[in-house]
Amino acid sequence: MDCRKRKSKILELRKKDIIGKCVILRPATSRYAKDIMNIRNKPKNMYMFNQDYLITVESQTKWFNEYEKTTDDIYWCVLDKNEQFIGTIRLYGIDENGEYCEEGSYVIDEEVANEAPYAVEAKMLALDVAFDTLQIKKMINDNRKDNNIMNNIDNQLGFDKGYVIKIRGVDYLHRILLADNYCNNRDKFSKLVEYWSER
Repeated sequence: MDCRKRKSKILELRKKDIIGKCVILRPATSRYAKDIMNIRNKPKNMYMFNQDYLITVESQTKWFNEYEKTTDDIYWCVLDKNEQFIGTIRLYGIDENGEYCEEGSYVIDEEVANEAPYAVEAKMLALDVAFDTLQIKKMINDNRKDNNIMNNIDNQLGFDKGYVIKIRGVDYLHRILLADNYCNNRDKFSKLVEYWSER
């Protein structure tokens, strides 16, 4: 895929829902600014994001105004099947030549996280977009070193062991997932999501 086609795909993806078995990835817009503010400002999420300030509806709306000018970023709201907002996930820094991109803004509301494999499926849908639709070669991810849940999911999906880096003075694991490694590990999670969706 050439860079012009990849940019066109990114802009196209920013306008359509991605439907999973348990979740919907809906392109994030300023309409969801309050939901994003509420989830990002929860103390545990602020800790995991190393966020030392409160987001406001105004600051999130301003962020969206800048986001709309970009062509290397896809930000989704994660909704459950009743179309209730339960989190966010994002692909950004998408290399126009398809060499790499980064995953971030990944959070599922702790109050509903155990109801279904929302976190797993949201991540899989985003990775499917990166590796299949956009034909990216490798995904880069930085999780807090002590974020055991996210790091465990990444382990099982085939991310490398990574190494510790400092981000604003905090230890993060800098990790990479290659397309082939993801394909080799995707099936076990697909079966889990399938099982839950049929309950």
